[in-house]
Amino acid sequence: MSLPPLPSTRAAEVVAAGSNGLLVPPGDVEAVTGALRTLLSEPQERAAMGARALQYVRQQASSEHCLRKLEAFYLDVVNRGR
Repeated sequence: MSLPPLPSTRAAEVVAAGSNGLLVPPGDVEAVTGALRTLLSEPQERAAMGARALQYVRQQASSEHCLRKLEAFYLDVVNRGR
């Protein structure tokens, strides 16, 4: 079973709010409480968000994907110097 993330809004580049997790402002206890209540009261949506989060990680944050991005970055840097 996959669970959706509940990070602060600083993680907005990896969490699509309401799709693969919920975002809360840093230090906002009420927002965290509300988000947790939402996740606890909606088990089907929680499971769907968790599945989408896992899919995102497998597609966009796998070690293979990150290595390809890093390789492309270095190749770009090298090619600019020519």
